[in-house]
This record gives sequence, C-alpha cells and structure tokens, in this order.
Amino acid sequence: MDVVTYVTDEIIKRIKEAGRANNADVVVIEIGGTTGEYQNVLFLEANRLMKLKNPADVAHVHITYLPIPASIGEMKSKPAQMSVRDLNAVGIQPDILLARSEKPLDSSRVKKLSISTGLEPEDIISAPDVESIYQVPIGFENQNLTERLLSKLGLKKQEKDLKEWREFVEKVTAAKQNVEIAIVGKYFSTGDFTLADSYISVIEAVKHAAWIQGLKPEITWLDSGKVLDNVEVLKKYQGIIVPG
Repeated sequence: MDVVTYVTDEIIKRIKEAGRANNADVVVIEIGGTTGEYQNVLFLEANRLMKLKNPADVAHVHITYLPIPASIGEMKSKPAQMSVRDLNAVGIQPDILLARSEKPLDSSRVKKLSISTGLEPEDIISAPDVESIYQVPIGFENQNLTERLLSKLGLKKQEKDLKEWREFVEKVTAAKQNVEIAIVGKYFSTGDFTLADSYISVIEAVKHAAWIQGLKPEITWLDSGKVLDNVEVLKKYQGIIVPG
C-alpha cells in the first residue's frame, strides 16, 4: 500500500495545531487498534515522519499484551515481541513499552523483552490488572514512567505530588459496604458478553459517588426489554439508573 503524502501531512499539521491552540508542552496522541491494521497505517506513517524530522520531540509508547494461558499458567512474552516487531516493520521503534498482563512482569520477562526489543529494562513498564483503574497512575509512578518520558523529551523533571490522588485511591480500596445499583439499557450486550463501555461515563459517575460516601458499588446490567416484562425485578436494588 502506498501512503498518500498529503494525508500524512494533514495529520501532522492537525497534531501541531492542537498543541499550539492549547499552548501545550506535550500533546498526547492515541493510535487505536492493533499495529498492522489497515485503518491506522496513515497515522503510524505520520508519527514515523514526525519522529524522523524531530527525534528529540517525539516519544512512542507502545502498549502490548502478555497473556497467561490458564492451561499453562506461564506468562508468554512472544505476542509482545511480535507486536514490537510489527511496529518496527512500519519504521517505528517504541521508546517505552507498557506491558499489560494479569500479573506484574517478573525479571525474566523484562530481560527477555529488553533483549528482543532493544529497550532498556527501565523502559519496560509493567501494567498488571488492578482492583481499580485509578491505581494505574500510582503503579506507573512507582516505576518512574514520568521521569523516563520527560528525559526522552528533554523536559525538566517536575516535582510530583500524588498526595490527593493516593488519598482518593485509599477511599476506593477501603470501601467495603455494598450498594446495589441497576443500570437499565439497550446497548450493552453482544452474544454472551456485556459491553460496559457503552455507558462508561455513567458507570464512572456511579463509582465516584459511591466511593465518596464510603460505599462499594455493585452494578447489575438489566436489559430494558426484559425489565418491561417483569418490573418486579427492580425491587431488590437500592438505586436504578436508566441512561438517556
């Protein structure tokens, strides 16, 4: 596939305009999907060109996945190695690797990824599953992610203070008393799975409201069509939300 130059030029132009319009020191660009997908080729090429022309001003953070097959019980690094290789194939070498997995990376996997990707071990950041998404920034700070990124971008290290954030996370993890909330809607099921992201803003609002009150929200998804056939099912809940 030939990449149309004026399209990548337009992508770069809009990224720079966004930074100027907001007087931003750093512009964060997320390229969704999976490396190698047809839809993101133009965006990857635009980022490659930006890095080529201004290497000190661009840092690539690559999120990858290390599965732990239940039948084996061993963390596999090969998918992460292959995803970095796919990224290399389009001319991009990640500066930071965010390694998602069910459990934290051990030293053996960090070493293996470092050798296979050409990254320093300190640039491989473990991103294990956590009880609350709000614990993620603390985990990254504990691994010096901010310091590594600022260094690569040539920016001065800032004094970081996550005191208020840590206090909020303590409230999140300390909440024990359950509050039963039902969310009644149409758009959160596909086959046997629930698409919670359809109402992510509602979900997060419920969680914040509960945590501030020292409560732990237990959210149940109810299909609106089925509720109409049996409204009695709503009686067991302490709160009912019907999103617009």
